[in-house]
Amino acid sequence: SILIAITESGEVIYAKRNIGVRGVGSIVKRMLQAEPETPVIVQGDKGAKLGILVQVVGEAKAAGALQVNIATQMGS
Repeated sequence: SILIAITESGEVIYAKRNIGVRGVGSIVKRMLQAEPETPVIVQGDKGAKLGILVQVVGEAKAAGALQVNIATQMGS
C-alpha cells in the first residue's frame, strides 16, 4: 500500500518527507506504474483538516488510484 499521512499542522507526509498536496499525484502515479492495484491509505492525525484530506484523496484518485482508504486516529 501507499501510505500518506496528514499532520495536525496540515503537512502531507510520504516516506518521512513533507510532499504537500501537490506532491501526492506524482508519488501515487509513480508507485502505481509498478503495481496498478496498490491501494492508497491516507492517515489523518486527530486534528487534521478535512479540506486537506479531501484534496489528498482527490489527487490520489486523479493519479489513477483505484482504491483510496482513510484511516483516522480516534481520541477523546
